[in-house]
Amino acid sequence: MVVSFYDISDSFTNYKTLFVDNAENETEHFNESCKNIKAKFYIDRNYFDNLCKSSMKYLKDLEIKHSSPLEKTQGCIYFYYYLPDDLFKEDVYHYKKLSIYKDFLREYASISKTDIWENYEKYISDDNLLKIKDLFDLYNNFNKFKHDDSCECANKCVDIYNRLIVECYIGINGDFCKEIEKFKEKFNDYRSTIEFTPCISSFRSFKKRKRETKHNIYQESNELQYYSKKPNMDFENTTYNIKYHNAQKS
Repeated sequence: MVVSFYDISDSFTNYKTLFVDNAENETEHFNESCKNIKAKFYIDRNYFDNLCKSSMKYLKDLEIKHSSPLEKTQGCIYFYYYLPDDLFKEDVYHYKKLSIYKDFLREYASISKTDIWENYEKYISDDNLLKIKDLFDLYNNFNKFKHDDSCECANKCVDIYNRLIVECYIGINGDFCKEIEKFKEKFNDYRSTIEFTPCISSFRSFKKRKRETKHNIYQESNELQYYSKKPNMDFENTTYNIKYHNAQKS
């Protein structure tokens, strides 16, 4: 069976655990690499040193515990997801998160003599990276919803899904769409086991609709872009439809 790089539903927690279990020791030999990254991007944040060394340790543990190129590459993408956004909010670092992230991978590959950067560069485009980050966002909020029954996380799941399903069909990415469908099924299966939550009065399952015949793909794409800008809009011309009702508004 061929596995897609987008297939992260069952591996999300595995990569997260590598950071949780990341010991602070065995990081001293990453000092020089972290200095190189700080100097290149003029980073002066105090906590960057510890973040950098723990990230390098994560990449080392990733290679030890996940041997396949697929798992290594997915783990590298989770590393991008893990990097704190607030590190890059200042103007001096604006739009540099992706560049700094890639330098992490290159520096680690250089000192460890591994193919982790080569595999990443070969298989993952920037577009792939950001799409998979969105999938990580979905599953992270889904896990929080399951454990905490958080209204905010449930709403985020729906909001992210509604955005991604539009992007999915505009981009015509079969593997990505398949993973969105997989998430939909997991979310609906979980919702069917819950009799009541304080924030959701009812949640109709994502339902397949019969797709209307279009004269061309551009017409469908333009309609999707129009619908995507409207809150709580049914995507009548996509394969999927989502309804969400907040009890506080009912």
